[in-house]
Amino acid sequence: MTKVDMVNGRANRLQGEAQFTYEGRAYKISINNRALFEAESVLGESMLDFGNAILEALQAGRNPMMKHVCAIVYGGLVINHPEITEDDVIDMVMSGDNNVRRAIYAAMQGVQTPASAPAEAGNAPATATPKASGTGKRSTKAGAKPASNRPASGGKRRSR
Repeated sequence: MTKVDMVNGRANRLQGEAQFTYEGRAYKISINNRALFEAESVLGESMLDFGNAILEALQAGRNPMMKHVCAIVYGGLVINHPEITEDDVIDMVMSGDNNVRRAIYAAMQGVQTPASAPAEAGNAPATATPKASGTGKRSTKAGAKPASNRPASGGKRRSR
């Protein structure tokens, strides 16, 4: 289920949730901004870095790195289950349990991120293609223009 969560007057645009049962216990995974903060804390990396790595792997038909997936899943579970450990999440993800896999997939599918071109690496504006410099016609004389002979001040001529 995807939703916009209004908490303290702030919209949480990233919100994917799913519920599942693992080893007889009910869990709720919530992938939102808070979950991504938790994932960053676990990995010591920015979501902007490892998020792109996940997307690139999926778009290329490869599996993302398990440490990235487990960190996001941990972040999404620890919000609702503060007693859960990273090792618990690794065991869940590596178990191959279809309930766990479907819930992770559903929660991640619920997260709607703004589409961005893969070439964009930051928020800097795209550089324009360089144009030919100058306007008008080129000078026919080589080198700098000669200095003009300006009149000397004080009325006294200097020798040249």
